[in-house]
Amino acid sequence: MLEQVNSYRTTESDWKLENQLFSALNPVKPDPVFVNRLEERLRTQPAIVLEPGSLLGAYLVIASGLFGGVLLIWLLHLIFYGLEKLASH
Repeated sequence: MLEQVNSYRTTESDWKLENQLFSALNPVKPDPVFVNRLEERLRTQPAIVLEPGSLLGAYLVIASGLFGGVLLIWLLHLIFYGLEKLASH
């Protein structure tokens, strides 16, 4: 790979293209204050603060899931076995 780069010869058309690109594209001059602030933010680790969780919320989610599961099983049992008992009478 390095040999290919070293063996490449610059031609006149390459220089013309380079000059056309240089004249067509304006170099960007970024705001130094912005660059410095961005550099500082990227170099320093952000402080991460986690709020303490609420056990009440966790208990409510677990209780709701258990209640919903038991209710679903009871309804399915009532639908499949309860209808058979009504049909046999």
